[in-house]
Amino acid sequence: MKKKPLDLVLVKEFIIAAHGNLEEVKRLLEIEPALLHSVINWGEGDWESAIGAGVHTGNQEIVE
Repeated sequence: MKKKPLDLVLVKEFIIAAHGNLEEVKRLLEIEPALLHSVINWGEGDWESAIGAGVHTGNQEIVE
């Protein structure tokens, strides 16, 4: 069975939150656990995941 793609707006919201809003990250993961594995292309091949966002902002809690 083929899975439906994640909503791009939800993915974007999740990865933006992963830059520093742990409570929002947790809330969104409760809604859609598959967000954990999502990535977004900000343009010109600039792909980012939530873990990547947490790493480059130095937010250890989000990375964990």
